[in-house]
Amino acid sequence: MRVLVAGHLCLDFIPALDDDPGHDPGALYLIGPMQVRLGGAVHTTGAALAALGIDILLAAASGNDSLAGVQRELLARKGLDASRMVEVEGATSYSIVLQPPGQDRTFWHHTGCNDLFDGTALELEGVDLVHIGYPNLLPALGAEDGMPLRRLFEAAHARGVVTSVDLAVEPTAAPEDRAAHAARWQRFLEVTTSATDLLTPSIDDLESAVHWGLGHGREALAEAARRLIGLGAAVVMVTGGEAGLHVATTADAQRLAELNPLAHLDPGLALHIDPVVPERIAGTTGAGDTATAAFLATLLDGGSLRAAGERAAYLASRHIAGLPVA
Repeated sequence: MRVLVAGHLCLDFIPALDDDPGHDPGALYLIGPMQVRLGGAVHTTGAALAALGIDILLAAASGNDSLAGVQRELLARKGLDASRMVEVEGATSYSIVLQPPGQDRTFWHHTGCNDLFDGTALELEGVDLVHIGYPNLLPALGAEDGMPLRRLFEAAHARGVVTSVDLAVEPTAAPEDRAAHAARWQRFLEVTTSATDLLTPSIDDLESAVHWGLGHGREALAEAARRLIGLGAAVVMVTGGEAGLHVATTADAQRLAELNPLAHLDPGLALHIDPVVPERIAGTTGAGDTATAAFLATLLDGGSLRAAGERAAYLASRHIAGLPVA
């Protein structure tokens, strides 16, 4: 099986901080060395899939500035195939991640050329599954209530390619915009989900976008999965951190039978998977992407829905503990 992982990609710049350096105008503050690493779903999910033995290709919008060269070099160092990257006129997306000791992280993020990724230049030849990471952070792909994403997936289905989506947390909407914000993302789900075979959001992703008000417990995960299946997804995993995760399949046996890598799954399943407590907490960033990679890899290898969910919980725990995925 060959998977094309496409969508959101950026660089993370992380200076080492012994304390909060301050922000006084004209002052000079000494800080530690800068760590530069790849960020975004394309890298994190793609690298985890590769570590799990899946043949992958990566695709995202690549800028034409000096940082694009840094991005390509980091991808090459990891041995990740970026031959299907789409070069655009624009700046590379990046984040400056500030984390003084004992404080939560602050992100200064530039969306850059992610704004221009619309999926029209994706080459699907030789691909069995296309996974789109964070379409809600790709405005060109999410325009017209998600019609560009739906058209991409319809083209994929015409080639026999399975489709997959993972979402990201939405920026907080102002109280006066909350209703319109929820209505917009509800329309997005209604337009795109029936063309999506695998959908793996977190409950935070969903609540930040559609504001269903389900909470974050075990019952919330089950209800969110039920709603996504009702909107037309074939296979769903909703993650919830300490609440574990919930996995489900459509009751439409014919829908599953038509999806070659997923045809072995039983229809109409709904299973709760308990979380795996990590040995320690090195960092939670990327845990959801790792869970998605584990879920996809297990299903593509012919594993059951339960096995895929349990592996997702286990490898997410290893990622949080700072341990290798494979």
